[in-house]
Amino acid sequence: MECEEIKRKISMYFEERLSELDVKYVKEHIKICENCRLEFKEMEILFDILSNHETVYPPIDFTDKVINIIKKKNQSISLEKWGKSLIAAGIILALLNFASIGNIVDEISLYAYKSSLTITEKVSQPVIEISNSIKNLKGFIK
Repeated sequence: MECEEIKRKISMYFEERLSELDVKYVKEHIKICENCRLEFKEMEILFDILSNHETVYPPIDFTDKVINIIKKKNQSISLEKWGKSLIAAGIILALLNFASIGNIVDEISLYAYKSSLTITEKVSQPVIEISNSIKNLKGFIK
């Protein structure tokens, strides 16, 4: 086994989760490898310290309190998300409303423009004809 694999197995060694074969490999390796032996010693000290302390248990209702806190957080987050979504939807609806008003204004403007062209043609046509007649008369009189 290489050092990286041994280092991964050291904590399992102290937790007694290794097979007999792996225990043997770990012991043999730390005899010949200084780095792994130091790692083993540090882990041994840590497990000794931890094993001499009492186990601290959480209060009986600890899990319920944590779950309730998480639920409250999720509810407030979902409300915030919905609030932002509703505001965005309102803005989009307002823009669409203004866009449709813009289309109506465009249609009215187009109608007014076409109407003014028609009026201009009807008014200007006789004026053009009179102007042309005067030009013809000037050419005829000379």
